[in-house]
Amino acid sequence: MTVPVRVLKNELSACLRRVRRGERLIVTARGKPSAQSGPIGRRGRAALGERLAEREAEGLLRRGR
Repeated sequence: MTVPVRVLKNELSACLRRVRRGERLIVTARGKPSAQSGPIGRRGRAALGERLAEREAEGLLRRGR
């Protein structure tokens, strides 16, 4: 689902309900994609840790100590 930022501001609750049901949300600003949101996987934190490890291996981030 693609939503302009203006609509997102006015209908945030409805948009979040759709994301919770599994839809991916792409926010546009002046017609160009600027952000995306999607449901958190069932594994939640484990999946996040895996994604962070992947980004670290790609050199895109460095974890703090």
